[in-house]
Amino acid sequence: MDLQQIIENKRPELTALLDKYKIHLQNGGLNEEKDKWFLFEKQKGLPNLNSQTIVDELASLNYSNLLYYNALAVMKHLRQDRKEQYASILLAFYDEQKSLQERIKTFDKDILALYRELIPNLAHHHDERTMSLLLSFKYPETYFLYKYSFYSRLCKLLGIKSAPKNKKYLHYLELAELIKNKFIKSDKDLHELIKKNLPEGSYTDPSYNLLTQDFLYIMLEKDNSNYELFAEVKTVFNEQLNQNHGFPITVGSNHDKNFQRIQDKFGLIGSNYIHYELYCEKSTIYVDLHLENEDQPKEITALLKELYTHLLDKKYDEQTILWIDWANKPNQKNYFQSIRYHKSFSLEEEEITSVESIHEMIQSFIEFDKIIGQDIRDFLIQNTKIKLEITEKYKMAKNTQHPLNQILYGPPGTGKTYHTINKAIAIANPEFDLTQNRNKLKEEYKRLVDKGQIVFTTFHQSMTYEDFIEGIKPVIEENEEGGKSVIYDVKDGIFKTISKQALQPHFKKSEELVVYTFDDAFNDLVLEANQQFELNEQLFLPIQTKNLGLKIVGISDKGNLILKPIYSDDAKEYTVSYSRAEKLQKAFPDLSVVRNIDKEFRAVIGGSNSTAYWAVLNYINNKINGGKKSLATDHSLPQNPYVLIIDEINRGNVSHIFGELITLIEEDKRLGNDEEIKVTLPYSKEPFGVPSNLYIIGTMNTADRSVEALDTALRRRFVFEEMPPKYDLKELQQDLYGYTASEILKTLNKRIEKLLDRDHLIGHAYFINKDETTIIASFYKNIIPLLQEYFFGDYGKIGLVLGDGFVEAIKNESVFAKFNSADSGDYSQFEERESYKIIDHKNNTEAFGEAINSLMN
Repeated sequence: MDLQQIIENKRPELTALLDKYKIHLQNGGLNEEKDKWFLFEKQKGLPNLNSQTIVDELASLNYSNLLYYNALAVMKHLRQDRKEQYASILLAFYDEQKSLQERIKTFDKDILALYRELIPNLAHHHDERTMSLLLSFKYPETYFLYKYSFYSRLCKLLGIKSAPKNKKYLHYLELAELIKNKFIKSDKDLHELIKKNLPEGSYTDPSYNLLTQDFLYIMLEKDNSNYELFAEVKTVFNEQLNQNHGFPITVGSNHDKNFQRIQDKFGLIGSNYIHYELYCEKSTIYVDLHLENEDQPKEITALLKELYTHLLDKKYDEQTILWIDWANKPNQKNYFQSIRYHKSFSLEEEEITSVESIHEMIQSFIEFDKIIGQDIRDFLIQNTKIKLEITEKYKMAKNTQHPLNQILYGPPGTGKTYHTINKAIAIANPEFDLTQNRNKLKEEYKRLVDKGQIVFTTFHQSMTYEDFIEGIKPVIEENEEGGKSVIYDVKDGIFKTISKQALQPHFKKSEELVVYTFDDAFNDLVLEANQQFELNEQLFLPIQTKNLGLKIVGISDKGNLILKPIYSDDAKEYTVSYSRAEKLQKAFPDLSVVRNIDKEFRAVIGGSNSTAYWAVLNYINNKINGGKKSLATDHSLPQNPYVLIIDEINRGNVSHIFGELITLIEEDKRLGNDEEIKVTLPYSKEPFGVPSNLYIIGTMNTADRSVEALDTALRRRFVFEEMPPKYDLKELQQDLYGYTASEILKTLNKRIEKLLDRDHLIGHAYFINKDETTIIASFYKNIIPLLQEYFFGDYGKIGLVLGDGFVEAIKNESVFAKFNSADSGDYSQFEERESYKIIDHKNNTEAFGEAINSLMN
């Protein structure tokens, strides 16, 4: 059925929507969107297609709320750092001589490549919504404004499937043009309402394109909840944040309202009264920190008010940290508010659930936690009201972060080895940002391998105890005459080597700046005076009168200073006591504020020689304000975590490889723990134990026939994490010959599980980011050979999985030579046996597509 007929069949529904839209206009609803008509009148025909001015012109346009700010941010970035290349891409996009489909595809590819030069792992946000606005401003009578949100709802209303990426806008243009011609252009009442409601100076919209877009937007988006889409965003965000960064998520409800809480890594933030949350307001997503006093005990409410005051005093950058006024009161310290990070995201973005968009959200949360989280944690830990509760949470969080011994298991292609890199980095360097692109992860992994913190090995049938722990190995030595001899020496294996490295203490030398106290300064004064006495000289202390002052002539038995004016040897001596000087220093840390020395000093310490005390106090204040002690110290640091990755751990003879150390890898048997055990190694006779900071990560292919042989003792000592095929990955949602990659993979695995078991499924890696060309190579190089191995060449079963588009029965023909012998028996049974072959579609995409259609029934 063509689109015209589909829309005609939906005439009652569309007519009803149009009637509602007219009521909306009669009630003044156009006021919400009238800026759109002003912008189009002012900016129609822009930008001018001039390579020198096009970028600056686009940057100067007013986009109001028609363009999301992420796209504007990318525009500014490209204008600043890649202006000429950006202009060239824009001019090609505006070339009306080329098909729109070709321009959209090229524009998306070229902008992505250009932006990747600046930011490797973020979305370029020049999606089809951005493209539609650029085209509509320039050619308003040809193009329509577009948003994925109301386009997808239009498809749902019409009962049709939405188009794939970079074809959605083309599909929408076709639908909008048909709706305009069938409903909008001929509706005189609608035209009168628009004229009546649009103020002077608005765009006249001669082709009714803007009116059609407004009708669809108002009726299909403004009246619909974004709950379902936001729920999808939260699901992906929560999964990635928890898996890649270790931030726990709690979901619950309160007063019939669903909510989620994000905890920090330490469990200090994340209670029902203080937590992070991914929050949606209308169609805009934010990361918030919520302070909730509703239904809380009095002591918690008091604590939150203290915390609010503490955070308010920090005076965060107002452009970054936004205070949310739940109570609609002024920003005062006698109550508290919640806090929001400045960066936001829109559900109206077409790629809001893409890997790049979710990555940006996660980065926003991590940046927010770095800015404000540490201040909150410091406050909470020091606060006695919750000290015990927080301490327990903190201990539990530390103990359950990473298992010491874990095995990732699953069928081929589910990313077991791939994920060991993420897990090893998370253990060896917890501060590293795992949401960065894969190249950055590999660089960090290599750095940690080069440093010796991560070691990778693979078990195989010939791996021995001598390779893994220690053994006697031949060493060739040269003597003085140039001859060679073979000696045998004990050599450490992989496991013993990394264990010894993990036990090495390490130190950090640091310069510590220590502020002078009164005691430090007074002691320095006494020390300096004594040094002058040893040289038969006296320390001079200046006063306010130029060239005059006092000298220290002695130190009393009680440690007080004896001073004498310098102008005469017969001058009277004055005693400056430690205790009085200390009182004065507390009262006058800044002598510049003193106007009357005698009067103000006497008010603090009573009768005394004010000039002598001023001279001493001047020396002490200068020391305190300008002097800092620099102490170089060696700090013993906690031992670094080390990671041993054992790929294909089930392929080796584990009991033979580990030997007596199989018991020692248990957590409570590790060095430093209550049940610590050491053994004497057989070759070196050295005592040996397994360090507590050595983590072991193994991988296990469940389709391998050696799984059953995995040592039971090993099974008991490892935490097992299943790695099944993941069908909901974004990288599996691409269209392949009318079906998503996810649907094809799921269909194959359902059949394999019926014929074999769950351990012999096919992993998602063979389908990730494959297009209609590359999936062919994946089928013939990976998937079909895997099935041949699974079914031991039983093509009948392979045919049940792949269908007759891939497996063909060979007609029975006589193939045997004539041979008369009593021993050969009745060979007809062999003639009747069916034979099969795999059909080769490697060079024929059309035939391959038909085979996929047959596979999917």
